[in-house]
Order: sequence, then C-alpha cells, then structure tokens
Amino acid sequence: MNDLLRIYFNETEELIDQILDNLDVLRSDPYQHSIDVINELMRRFHTIKGSSYSVGFMKIGDIAHKVEDILVGVRDGKIELSYDMILKMIDIAQNLKNFISALSHQESPSDENIRFDVESILRADYTDSQVSRKSVAESQSERKRAIAKEIEDDKKDVRSYVLERIKDEQLLNELSDSELLQLKNSIEKGKDIYLGFLKLSFEEDFDKKGRDTMEKIRELGFEIISTIMKIEGDFVVVNFIISPVKDNPDIKELEKIIKLQNLWRGAQKTHQVDLSQQQKVSLKIEISEVEKIMNIIGDMVIVKNAIQSSMEKFMNLVGNQEIAQRIRDNISEMGRKIRELQDIVLDVRMGPIEDILKMIERTILTTARQLGKEVVVIREGENLTIDAEIGRRLRTALLHIARNAVSHGIEPPEERIRAGKKPQGEIKIRVQRKGEFISIDITDDGKGIIPEKVLERYFAWRKEFPQLASHFNLGETELDFKRPDGSWIEEKIYQILFLPGFSTKNQADEGAGRGAGLYEVKKEIEESMKGKVLVKSAVGEGTTFTIIIPTTKIVVEVVIFKWKGEKFALPLSPILKTEVFPESKDISIRTIQGREIAQLGGREYPLITVDEIFGREKGNLPDKFFILIVEAGEGKYSEVGLVVEEIVDIKDSVMKNFDEDILMLRGISAVVEEIGEDGTKEIIPVVDIMRIPEFI
Repeated sequence: MNDLLRIYFNETEELIDQILDNLDVLRSDPYQHSIDVINELMRRFHTIKGSSYSVGFMKIGDIAHKVEDILVGVRDGKIELSYDMILKMIDIAQNLKNFISALSHQESPSDENIRFDVESILRADYTDSQVSRKSVAESQSERKRAIAKEIEDDKKDVRSYVLERIKDEQLLNELSDSELLQLKNSIEKGKDIYLGFLKLSFEEDFDKKGRDTMEKIRELGFEIISTIMKIEGDFVVVNFIISPVKDNPDIKELEKIIKLQNLWRGAQKTHQVDLSQQQKVSLKIEISEVEKIMNIIGDMVIVKNAIQSSMEKFMNLVGNQEIAQRIRDNISEMGRKIRELQDIVLDVRMGPIEDILKMIERTILTTARQLGKEVVVIREGENLTIDAEIGRRLRTALLHIARNAVSHGIEPPEERIRAGKKPQGEIKIRVQRKGEFISIDITDDGKGIIPEKVLERYFAWRKEFPQLASHFNLGETELDFKRPDGSWIEEKIYQILFLPGFSTKNQADEGAGRGAGLYEVKKEIEESMKGKVLVKSAVGEGTTFTIIIPTTKIVVEVVIFKWKGEKFALPLSPILKTEVFPESKDISIRTIQGREIAQLGGREYPLITVDEIFGREKGNLPDKFFILIVEAGEGKYSEVGLVVEEIVDIKDSVMKNFDEDILMLRGISAVVEEIGEDGTKEIIPVVDIMRIPEFI
C-alpha cells in the first residue's frame, strides 16, 4: 500500500470519528441543533468525498456526497432533521468506518463491494410530509440537475482556489477534477508543490524508465498528484506534479533524477501551523512496530534475569559482598528502567475505551429503533484506557451482548407498562479496572432470563443438533437443572446460552437470534483473550453480562513454584497471602464431600492442586506444602487455596503466547521464558488464574 492510501485511511477514520461525535451532539437534542454542528458535518463529509475521489474510491465518495447533499437541505431549511434520521446517519457513518477499516488491511484495496445506498436508507425521512417542507412532487430529474449543478459549482470553486495560487491555466487544464481537488488539499495543508520534468527517448525503454522514476519519486518521500505526458518529436516529455508526504524530503536527491520547478511554496504556512498547533502533534505507529519493541523489552528481561542468576553464583565463589551488592543494585536499577520503558510502550498502545462505549451505545439505539423499542443508555468508566488490540477484539463481543440486551432483554413499551415499568428500558455499560484485570458489565432492566423458556429451546436444540448435543451435553431432563430442593441451578442454565447454534428466539430478527453470537463471544473471550464471561439474571428485573479480561503487560512479577518436580508460574498480583502447612498453627484442614477445605482466620478456602487444574489424577496432598491464597474472580469461590510443594523464586518475567500446543492445554493461560543454568531456554507454564474456580 502506498503512502497516499495510508494517509487517506488514517485521515478518513479520524474524520468519521469526528462525524460520529457531531451526530451524538445532534442526537442529544435534534430539534435544537446548532447550525455550526451541521456545517461541521457538511465540511467533514465534503472532505471525505474529495479525498475518496482523489484516491479512486468513487463509491465512498458518492456516499459522502449524498449525505452532504442531505445536510445541505437541513442547513437551508428544506429538510427537517428528525431523531430517526440522526440514528440512520449514525448507522451509515459506523458502517462506512467499518468498511474503510477493513479496506485499509487489504493489499489492493477497492471499494467496489460497498453495498449500502444512502438515499434508500434516508429517503423516508426526508421525503414524507413529516420532515420535508419541500414538495414531494419534485421530479427526480430536477433533483439530479440540482446535484449536478452543485458538483459543478464545487469544481469551479476548487479550480478558482488553485488558479489563484498556481497561475498556470494551461497546466491546470490538463488536470482531472480529482487531481485538482487533491492539489487544493495539499495547498491547504501548507505543502510545497513542485512541477517535475523528465525527457525520454523513443529509442530507450521509456515506459519502464518512466515507471522506475515514479517509484523513485515515491521512495524519496513525495506523492505524485498528476502525471502529464506529451510527445515532442522523438521524445516523450513527462510532467509530474508532486508534493512531499514526509518531513524534510530529499529535494537534492530528487533533482538528480528529474528537473524541478517550484509551483507553490507552502513551507511558511506549514511553519505557522506547527507553531500554533505544537500541543496537537501526534504520530501514528503501526501496532506491529510496537509489538517488535515489546518483544525486545521481553528479551531484555530474560537476559537481565540470566545475568542476575549467573552473578549470584559467581559472587558466591568470589566472596566479595561489597561488589556483589553494588552489582545487585545496578541490576535492580536496570529492572526499574525496563519497567519504565514498558509503561511508555504500553501507553502508545492504549486508547480511550470511551470510543468503544460510544459505538456500543449507537448500536443499541439503532437496534432499538429497528425493533420498535425505547432505550436509554448509561455509560460508566469511559475515562479508562485500554490496549488498542484488545479493544479491537473486544468490540465484536460487546456488540453481540449489547444487541442481545435490546433484542432478548428489553421488552416492548406496552409490555413494560403492563409489568409496572417505565416504557423506556435502560441499559448500563460499566467499565472498571480491578488490579491486573478489566471488568465490563452490560446490564439491562428487562425481563431477565426465564429458565423454563431457555430449557424449552434447549431440548428443541438437542433434537435439531444431535451431534452437537452429544458433545455439549449439559443435561437430558429438567431434573438435571434443578437442586434437590427443586430450585433452579441458574449457573448451569446460563451455560446453555453459550452453546453453538442455540438461541431463545424462534427466528432471527434485526438484532439477534442467529445462534452464533454468544458461543463466539465466549470462545473469543475465554480461549483467545484468556478472560471470562459471567452471567447474572433475575426474572422480571434484568440481566447482567460481565466480561473480565487481563490487562496487557510485557513484564509481570510472577511466583515460580514446583509441583511434583515440575516448574509452574503464577502472577503475583492475585496472590493475597501465603501459608505453610503444617507449620502455621492457624490453619486446620478438613474434607467436605471429597474436597479439602483450609480454615484460616475464620474463613474457609477450598484447596486445589495443579493436577486437578490440568485434568490429572488428584492423588493425596504431601505431608508439607505451601498454600497460595489467590483471588480467583467472582463466583461461589472468589478466593481459593492453590497447593504447591516449593516456592522457587519471585521475579519479573515475560508472559508469552509461546507455543500453541502448550496453550491449548487445560488450565494454562501463557508461558514464561527463562534461561536455565546450562544456558538453554526453559519454558514454564503459567496457571490460568481465571479458570481455577471451574475445576473445584
């Protein structure tokens, strides 16, 4: 992908984010909208239109132009802005952003596959008597003439602007409309504009030499706005209109391959902009480049640990404690600097979660409109930041849950009124940071999860998908989902919701009910992101879906321990305390229904071993062992005692998704890499703290 396209994608996605913010302002009060906001929207869609045409994305440009045309009608009082129209515009902008984001990852991007028509989406809102003050009888041909006139007026404005600055009308006559617009955009950004000359003989391979020259121009940090070819006798003369895309482009090197003439000096303007915008300078970095830095930091930690281990052995032989302490202090300082570097790199990866929450809110409102429901959205914790890559992967999962909250949870207004509720439903999105984890709740005040309805659909699902049912067998009769006292085992019923192909809807609707969403959500969160999905519900009151995921860390302080001679690791942060049995007199252990329970300080902690976590035969506990009391998330057992034979070390280590075969093993979330005593690499599995309660 060339630099011009890269700039286009970055700038267009930023513009759409600004458009969505503008539309959020309008949504808050569509009938008291500021003309300034409408003008901002028009300007941004106009910019997208021009830049899209300039890079050959004609369909995207057409979409932007159609929306701009509608906004002109709103500004001029010919079209009345409605709440429903704003929601549809939000939907268009969000779909456009998703399409452009997908396009930016293609090797040879093309907008030929874009498949939504603005006019058909918005037609009802700006043509019926409710919103249009203009005659509905206006002919389509008249409308086309009006649009064509506006486009021609735009072209004249662009041409006049460029001609005022580059006083070469003959040259400008050679340029297409999109090239003129691109030239105008470059001038507005304060860029220098050059005219390059290249003379090629018919006797040489002029076509290849021309292509090579263009490639060289781009390599030197310039974009080619236009290429004009003329034949003069036995020669082909090529004129290039070019502009720099990088700071401090190599003009001298460029002059070695083509003759240059300066058409427009934008340096002074650029300098003024830089002075006034000093606080707004930003740099876009590819995530892949940040990943490389993170990997280097990880390698630094591994080497530092190896140096420290070797140093301790060496100093034990030498016996000079003063020098040994000095080296320890230096290594400790090195560790602090590595952690500082880690924090800086992670800050580069971080972005506001507010952007994701806004997108979810817009999706909720759009889905509610499609289903004829009324919903208000409350957002909490949007000031937190989140790793950009985690945010990208999390977005899809949250959208599934949000749509389900509207479709399955929130009742229609008339049903809510009959139940004694307000006609307008409420969905709350709450984000919290809990130690090394991020917790996201999506709560609705709808009808809740009704066990009887879920089981009815579950038994129908078993008949429809017998092979899946044999693989995911949660129960065969209603009694399998009840306690001895006849009450429902809610946790088991909620597991049904995450079965592949399962849905409580008889038919897929606009928002949910296709039977793939929650299964994919659970798979992505728990398998790929090593997180957890929890469900709480009360019939008639509502449902909460909670997603808990680990935060991004390169360097993590871990406890290295042994069990039956094997080394394992556990992050230090969730370990609340460590006890030794039987040395600690405050601990007593008893067995309840086959499970050892440690009683300590008036509390009970179920004990679990690595064997159980990894699905091995449990066996008996050793005569002497350590108990790591760990915070294991929400649920029946929020704190659990992990039994280990020996604590080997506590150190900074690097978490890696190192070997897919290892990570597929039950109970392992990652691995840490160490350099062993013989200099070879040692891979140590990290116990998945989120999964521990499941194995009790």
